[in-house]
Amino acid sequence: DAVARMNTMPLFVLAASTCPDGVEATLFAMNMGLSNFGGTLGGYNGIGLMWILGGVSQPEFENLSLFVFIRSLCRLLPILLIPFFVPDGSPRGEAGDSELVPAEELEPIGSRR
Repeated sequence: DAVARMNTMPLFVLAASTCPDGVEATLFAMNMGLSNFGGTLGGYNGIGLMWILGGVSQPEFENLSLFVFIRSLCRLLPILLIPFFVPDGSPRGEAGDSELVPAEELEPIGSRR
């Protein structure tokens, strides 16, 4: 698990370098939370798939090839969701009519006017 976390570190560094200033920790926490949720959900899905297939047990391993095939298809499933989650444009493009407040106009937490 630690090696897998270190393997994703370059992706988190790239994401932190492209996000607005001051939200790097929030982005990292969100990415780690989603990663943990995805790992847990994947484990439960694998257990459910084993239950549906009736288990894969020694010495026959009769459902192993079907289990591996279905799990491989499930690993490719997120690719189908890319058109729904990736917006049009580029990271360097214009934001358009954004309702976000610039960082310079924000007041620190706990300060009073």
